[in-house]
Amino acid sequence: MSWLQRLFDAFTAPSPPSMTIVEIEVRTYGRKTSLALSKFESLRASKKLCDLDFVFPMGTKKKIQPRSGGTWPTVDLYEQTCTCERFTNESTHAPRGSPKRFCRHLLVYLAHELGDAAPILSGMAEDGYSRAHSAIFEIYAGDQLLCWAGVPDSDAPFMSVYAHGRRKNDSQPPGTGNVRSYRLSMSGDRWAYGEAPYGAATIKLALAGLGIWSGGKLI
Repeated sequence: MSWLQRLFDAFTAPSPPSMTIVEIEVRTYGRKTSLALSKFESLRASKKLCDLDFVFPMGTKKKIQPRSGGTWPTVDLYEQTCTCERFTNESTHAPRGSPKRFCRHLLVYLAHELGDAAPILSGMAEDGYSRAHSAIFEIYAGDQLLCWAGVPDSDAPFMSVYAHGRRKNDSQPPGTGNVRSYRLSMSGDRWAYGEAPYGAATIKLALAGLGIWSGGKLI
């Protein structure tokens, strides 16, 4: 029996087409659980496709300063295009709203324009790997948005997780800080550079129960 089967039983509940919901029973089997997991006798995890097809008026354009200097590319939010070399060579044919369409310049401009209405954008702009994902899902624990998870291409060694950071007064996840990006191994339970999001064990439990991630040890 796998570690996943020993730790919890996941049962799929009826749900609308846009939302996948699972009821996860947390079982410790005498093992010490993390503070985050101990708060749940059961975890109702759900995922919803993140809609990145934002609508802006025609002519919403701006020149964005590149990281490495040189020519400032022009971003058009109405068309979801950028004049930078990466967009021209790699993203032109990606459909609107796909993570593969967004170069960093598009993400920076979108994050500036939408602010707290779409906090994931600042995490995606920081990440640099968001274009490697075929889709991004909102991950919920109960009714709370726990994090966002990028579903990578089949050969990708890591997936991106975007989560709010922890502030001083936060007693349990999700945090209330700025959204940051984290990278989780697809074949193990390792977080890249040793940096894990607040509530990492609960996030992995939800991702595994929803079939997004099937890495190594949970705790």
